[in-house]
Amino acid sequence: MVSSTAARCRLGIASGALILVGLAVPMFRGDIFDFGDLVVTHLPFRQFYAECLQRGERFHWYPDIYCGFDLQGEGQAGLYHPLHWALYRWVPLDLAFNLEFLSSYLLLLPGMALLLRRWVVPWDAAVLAGLCFTFGGFNLVHFMHLNVVSVVAHIPWMLLAVDGLVRSRRPGDRAWWMLLLGVATASQMLLGHPQFVWYSGMVEAAYAIFLLAIGAGPWRRIATLGFAKVLGLFAAGIQLMPTLDAAARSTRSAPGPDYLAVGSLHPANFLQTIAPYLYRSRVYAPETWIIDHHQPPAISVTDWRTHEFGFYGGALVVVLIAWLLIRWRQIEPRFGRLAAWSGIILGSGAILSLGAFSPLFPSLLRIPTFDMFRVSARAVLLIDLASAILVGLAFSELSRVSARAEVVPWRRLWPLAAVVLASVATAVGVPALAQTWPERLVAEGLSPPAQIWAGVLLVGASAGVVAAAARGWRPALGLAIVLLAVDLGAYAFTFLNHFDAMSPAEVSSLFRDPDRLDGTRVLVNDNRWAMAGHRITHGNASLVPRRRLDYSDPACRRLAGVGWVVEDGSWAVRRVADPLPRARLVTRAIRSHQPMADIQQIDVATTALIDADSPPLWGTPGRAEIRRDLPGRIRVVTQAEGSQLLVISESYHPGWRAEVDGRPAPVVATYGDFLGCLVGPGRSLVEFRFEPRSVQAGWIASAAGAGGLLLGFVWLRLQPSAPRSPGTSTSALPLGLRRSRHRTSRAGLAEEPIGRRG
Repeated sequence: MVSSTAARCRLGIASGALILVGLAVPMFRGDIFDFGDLVVTHLPFRQFYAECLQRGERFHWYPDIYCGFDLQGEGQAGLYHPLHWALYRWVPLDLAFNLEFLSSYLLLLPGMALLLRRWVVPWDAAVLAGLCFTFGGFNLVHFMHLNVVSVVAHIPWMLLAVDGLVRSRRPGDRAWWMLLLGVATASQMLLGHPQFVWYSGMVEAAYAIFLLAIGAGPWRRIATLGFAKVLGLFAAGIQLMPTLDAAARSTRSAPGPDYLAVGSLHPANFLQTIAPYLYRSRVYAPETWIIDHHQPPAISVTDWRTHEFGFYGGALVVVLIAWLLIRWRQIEPRFGRLAAWSGIILGSGAILSLGAFSPLFPSLLRIPTFDMFRVSARAVLLIDLASAILVGLAFSELSRVSARAEVVPWRRLWPLAAVVLASVATAVGVPALAQTWPERLVAEGLSPPAQIWAGVLLVGASAGVVAAAARGWRPALGLAIVLLAVDLGAYAFTFLNHFDAMSPAEVSSLFRDPDRLDGTRVLVNDNRWAMAGHRITHGNASLVPRRRLDYSDPACRRLAGVGWVVEDGSWAVRRVADPLPRARLVTRAIRSHQPMADIQQIDVATTALIDADSPPLWGTPGRAEIRRDLPGRIRVVTQAEGSQLLVISESYHPGWRAEVDGRPAPVVATYGDFLGCLVGPGRSLVEFRFEPRSVQAGWIASAAGAGGLLLGFVWLRLQPSAPRSPGTSTSALPLGLRRSRHRTSRAGLAEEPIGRRG
């Protein structure tokens, strides 16, 4: 067995590489995983983005969903992220999509390993922590949320930058760390998931305060940290400003307590840590199971709730945390400080993730910013992050005990046995209680006994390996790494193998029907119809736009130009008669502040509803012909006897601009949801362009943020270094740039983390 630090490090890297190759198998066939938001949301967005890049068209406005949609404001496609631009501009869609998917996992492991190396954690322990965080529950089961995992992949690197900024002595070195923190912040925001950018900011702030509190650096460094974060956010202004605008116009603009309570983590889910296969769907979610008391939904490992409530990071995690408690008085002081901070982060994540199941939930909602996001279960990210750090510290202590040939008495290892007994009690007790449990679905949701006991066996094996290492058997250290890799790999692939994989072309072919590509819209909420060339009235997005019409109403469908309706559940498609044309002229307009109510009182074919007083209109309704229909660019030629109102069945947004015969013209909201513009008699050329002010403001903010970061970097680089007193070390450099014996600061932290350790 492997008995050296270097060999165990290589073993951990090789194990991670094998899991990564397993995740990449669909890529080698030109396929992608077919599950949930991965193909319903992210793939259609990126197909549209790639097509726009290759044709040289603007990509801010997505005309194929929601009767037209602000894709830049929605943000999840990361339209201005440099990596996305390069991938989808130059690489085929299937390969670009897979490379984006895999790139996050490639960043996670080295980021976590290098962060722990800042604390002089041995390489094997640092790699094990990286393996745990990269392929643990949260990041693995959220694979269908591309931008979520991408944002999370930045967190270890940002903590590394915070560490460098606080602890580095030389201004020149702090300049590089400041630049890394600012650029990483901008990169996170450009990926378009503010909830996880916020979680990241919370962890970074907590880590900075922790370092400053233990004396790792002067408190004035907090100004540099804030400077880098604020300028990083400004540098991402091209995404931040449109997102703020889109959020204000979305259905999420005023969430209530009930909305924010959706996705709260039931406390029973903490049993995952000692019984990973207890539930058939691997999670416990009773508040969403009870959809129909008489006919409960099928429960399986592909249940959609698994990715929101799953956070199993390996049986070794809870065992090593128990080991860390055993050795608490013997661990090095700097490790004890970091372990205590990690414990606070873990506890905070547990409390936040409970959401409505926590008595603190009403109080949390009164704190600014805590009332912005739903699915509080996503705070389990903090549990996984803290657990990975604790795993690295615990394994480091286990390695130290083994290297010193220390034999820990059996009586001191009782917490390991307690973990195993808790796992056994769960496997025995929960099925026994299931028949009398208040929620009858608990019994139906439990796994078969063989699967439940497989999880118990993993916990027992992990405890046995740790006990063997603590008793002086050095090969057990390498065995622990293999066991964790097998555990995580089995959990990952027994989950992923339930999903089909197919190419983007095959996905779109499932919904392509040339007979329905007749210029009318399809009433459906699945973005894959848009991939097949159809335009749809609804869609799947994070920031769903507020709309004033109800498209289940026949008059509203007619206005939207709906020609086909997809029946929910059966996927049967039926024809709708007499949809109105996409562009038309009307000679009667009525002021209305309640279009959904007033629409029942008019003939929608001849009368428009507008928010203001109607200008004089006359003549027989003329002709309107669309000559160009591109994303965010519509050109219409009209021929009318008199002044008339042009109505376009494209979603209204204040960002639309109009020109009639080259002269600016006001854009009118018709029927509350659609575009309108006044045209004069005779022939007119009308140009509609989507040019929201939020994008213009975003470009200004990005330029200011990027410029500020560059100026701050140059200013710090030009600052003279303070003279070194004898016995002090030079400032810490990025890992891999220096080899020297490490020294520790007065806080017990390594100022030069690179040094060869057995």
